[in-house]
Amino acid sequence: MKLLRAIRLPNLFIVALSQVIFKYVLINPYYIDSETSVFSDFHFILLVLATLALTTFGYLINDYFDFELDEKSGHKVKSGLSKQALLVWSMIAIALGFGLSLLISIQTGLLHLLWIYPFAASLLLVYSKTLKSRGLPGNILVALFTAAVMYIVILAEQHIALEDHAYIQSVLYSFMIFAFLINFYREIIKDIEDIDADQDFGLSTLPITIGPVKAGITAFFIGILVLILIVLFAMTLTENRIQQMYVLGLLALPMTYILYLNHHADVADDYHRISQMVKGIMLFGLVYLFIV
Repeated sequence: MKLLRAIRLPNLFIVALSQVIFKYVLINPYYIDSETSVFSDFHFILLVLATLALTTFGYLINDYFDFELDEKSGHKVKSGLSKQALLVWSMIAIALGFGLSLLISIQTGLLHLLWIYPFAASLLLVYSKTLKSRGLPGNILVALFTAAVMYIVILAEQHIALEDHAYIQSVLYSFMIFAFLINFYREIIKDIEDIDADQDFGLSTLPITIGPVKAGITAFFIGILVLILIVLFAMTLTENRIQQMYVLGLLALPMTYILYLNHHADVADDYHRISQMVKGIMLFGLVYLFIV
């Protein structure tokens, strides 16, 4: 049970769901010929498992380096694992993930992409050890990883010609930009929420560097970009009234309310509430892809 809490099962579910939706809802129906594709359903399952192993490594190694900080932050959910256990399980996760990616690369002839896994793992290690405490670079890296979870599915199916379906291509890339921006926004919000504990440990997150008020304003303007993207998507890339009302009602409207809360937030609980609501928008965004 302690390990299950540490690996954030709900977050892993969203990662897996993102990849499944990208492949079976947006890519396969338009681009994939099952008789000629070298990337079978079995290989895709292995890809999802490898991605989950890498994500698990990221969570565990981050908790390892943040062990003392998390003990200080009373509002954070503790897994209960010892620092040594976090390190051991993180090594198991990364070894498993690399083994799966090696198997995929050999069986599909994609050995030239094998470098991606150790490179991504190294970035996660650098983030947990160094970048997390340095503000925007760490926030940007986490947001990029979120978008990369979906892009790796496209990369694995490198034989497809995205330009053959311009509309689906636009949806794919729009959603990756949305994933990047909404997670970038949430990372800054989380840093504002954790400012007291982070400051006690001598970190240099954005709210500590420029102050929580200016960091809140920065987050607000990133949130505005998210809202603009959502509205533009609703106006240009929805094909019917149902899709348009879904995007405006379940994405744009909640994002507007979140920005209202952002503008009036002044204590950690306010930012925690915003962070949790952003998760809901991310989930609604994924669900939308079923009606594309």
